[in-house]
Amino acid sequence: MEKVGKIGFFLILLCLSIGYMLFEATTLTISRFDFPCTTCGNSLKIAVLTDLHFRKMGSLENKLQTTLLRENPDLILIAGDTLDSERSLPVAQTLFSKLNPRLGILATLGNWENWKNLNSPSLFQSFGTTLLRNESYRANNDISIYAFDDLSGDPDTTFVRSRLENKFCIALVHSPLIFDTIQGICPLVLAGHTHGGQIRLPFLNPLWLPKGSGKYVSGWYKTKESQLYVSRGIGTSILPLRFFSAPELVLITLKEKI
Repeated sequence: MEKVGKIGFFLILLCLSIGYMLFEATTLTISRFDFPCTTCGNSLKIAVLTDLHFRKMGSLENKLQTTLLRENPDLILIAGDTLDSERSLPVAQTLFSKLNPRLGILATLGNWENWKNLNSPSLFQSFGTTLLRNESYRANNDISIYAFDDLSGDPDTTFVRSRLENKFCIALVHSPLIFDTIQGICPLVLAGHTHGGQIRLPFLNPLWLPKGSGKYVSGWYKTKESQLYVSRGIGTSILPLRFFSAPELVLITLKEKI
């Protein structure tokens, strides 16, 4: 009987844990930061999305859409893994259909889009997004975006030689390990890929991180030349669960003075 009682307790604990992880996976958190841009004439709000892994227009996706409409960012940047199957596309079309940031929506590719051959510019155009692959893009007169496709693990930086004239730039990547190679090109680097570990225990390192993460898990990493922010992302991969790594919408406001 005592053994049966222990098994029952374990099963209850397991069910409660899974229930919480399912709940956390649909709980949207917002991380707000100011970042110095001494050459920017006006403040500019950027929404950073990554690892959306769209499967359906569920509660999390509706929260994200509502929040973006309320926050009204000037620019939306997507750091890869928007699409991971054919079913992702209609969800992306629905979610982004109501969004119209004045400087547009820009995206780079993640590993899943390349694995599933969902990496054509026309697919991204169908939900109002400009896909950048080893390209420079002038967001306005003050800011340029450099998007790196790092699938090979050896990022191509040759296109940066034709650097745009803007004095401030942002590097948009998927896997944060690329930061070791490109730091110094732009003062701000934005990445995803790690999901913050997706399932982890407090105060401990994640149980697992995907290849291309390196020492970067989530949050800010600073060097003398650049600052990297690794977002925990929105969706989930493999299992629809999160634990101590809630979905994250990042809002960064570029300001001349902070």
